[in-house]
Amino acid sequence: MGEITSIVGVRQIMATSNKSQYSPYNKDIPLDFINKLEVLAQNNLVFDCQMYPDQLIKYIDIILRSNVTMALEHFGLPIFGNNKNISDWHIILREIEQSQNTFMKLSGLDLNNDKNQIAQCLDIVLSTIDSNKLCYGSNFPISNKHSSLLWQESLIKHINNDHQILD
Repeated sequence: MGEITSIVGVRQIMATSNKSQYSPYNKDIPLDFINKLEVLAQNNLVFDCQMYPDQLIKYIDIILRSNVTMALEHFGLPIFGNNKNISDWHIILREIEQSQNTFMKLSGLDLNNDKNQIAQCLDIVLSTIDSNKLCYGSNFPISNKHSSLLWQESLIKHINNDHQILD
């Protein structure tokens, strides 16, 4: 198979949780998941991963060993108030920081959390993960249906001048 040049990456929505109303995936992780990661890595395609921490913790080593570039969607879907979820999320944050091929998208945090929890999450992420591993994602129109700039404006207010999120 020749190198694919018109596609940058593939987003796989596999987020499922009985602890959240946001649970768009109702199947098991595909049996050929490892093969799919290998195809992405071989073709220099980004894997946009959308899983909850308790799912991702089971696959993070496989993903890292595949050498695929991964962008973790929605901050990794932490659910504040769920101790196991947050514990797994902290482990994943450390893995992301240590890996050269992993990044985190700052989007969709409102899917499970309120404004205070969003601020707490941002503080944790910004103190754990270097800013060059963070990507902005608006999640519009799913979140903030009435304003495409609301998340961007909130993020800019929270982030100090040491971090640059937009050119």
